Amino acid sequence: MRFKSLDAFRGIAAVMVVLSHSTFYASQSTLRIVENAGVFVDFFFVLSGFIIAYMYQQEVGKQVTFPVFFRRRFARLYPLHLFVLLVWVPYIGLKYFLYHKGMSGTDPAQAQNAYSFVKNLLMVHAMGHPYSPSWNSPSWSISVEFFTYFVYYFVVRIFTARLSIIVFGLLVIFAFFAPPEWFLGRLFLRCIVGFFLGAMVFCIYDKYRPRIANGVGTWAAVSMLEVGLITAAIFSIPLSMHHPDAQQYMVLTYLIFMLIVYVFSVQDIGVISFVLKQKPFQLIGLLSYSIYMVHRLIVAVSGNVLQYGLGFEPVKFGRIAKAFILDWAVLANVALLAGVILVSLFTYHYIEKPWRDKLR
Repeated sequence: MRFKSLDAFRGIAAVMVVLSHSTFYASQSTLRIVENAGVFVDFFFVLSGFIIAYMYQQEVGKQVTFPVFFRRRFARLYPLHLFVLLVWVPYIGLKYFLYHKGMSGTDPAQAQNAYSFVKNLLMVHAMGHPYSPSWNSPSWSISVEFFTYFVYYFVVRIFTARLSIIVFGLLVIFAFFAPPEWFLGRLFLRCIVGFFLGAMVFCIYDKYRPRIANGVGTWAAVSMLEVGLITAAIFSIPLSMHHPDAQQYMVLTYLIFMLIVYVFSVQDIGVISFVLKQKPFQLIGLLSYSIYMVHRLIVAVSGNVLQYGLGFEPVKFGRIAKAFILDWAVLANVALLAGVILVSLFTYHYIEKPWRDKLR
């Protein structure tokens, strides 16, 4: 069974992450929801926890042994990660060459070196404290998610279904309040929170879905609920990062993410569900992993073309080290998204899907 609305939400979240990393601005300000779109990675974690639990909760230890589980999750994440990492190598090599020719401002070898490459190759680069971004920086999320899968497997394998949900809750509480300098790293803790909240949503879905599905409300009532949840997310996300009370607002955002996953998994009759089931949204949902993984390099290359090829001078504002203030920023971002989607079509059909199917 596919959750078409949730697939589309995954695509929308990936697009928002792309826009948050874009360096093209119309002015020295931006929409707060775009500026703080890193929170959508937490939505990925919640959704991933729900989907993994849906796929494996009843199968772990029976049809799905640990080697089978490991192979499937490795096949899902690693081929595209490896491909994109290798594509970064010539780009960083060129930057290194230009830096030593005095044509580039920073030494890329400070972060992109042999040691960080090996860590990325082994997918352990986001584990541990402190974390330093390197190579394809968005891949930090798949690093921590990969190891979170193992925690999930052994919890479900060891404990009964009733005890598992209690353990899920305890893991969430521990990870949310644990100090960020914990030895496995704040990013791993962040993934644990979102992932196991998603697994808890599945437990509720699994228990109550039949009676809720049979008693689902009218189109108008469901549509109002859907619109209300999306509106709540739009207001809560901007307050969940880079805000004095971000941690408190993040609790609200997690709750909204859980409700979104639950509501859009038990029904698909509302107006938002109808829109999300249309082909453009289904396409970006299908390509969401590729969009997320390839976009950072495309953003970097497009910025270099603008600066060194077309002579535009970047500026620094806020947390953005290199931004371009453009009268045609909207057009530039549309072109950026189009380029990311085109590249993602290639990587999905020639890297992600065939290697996933082959290694499974």
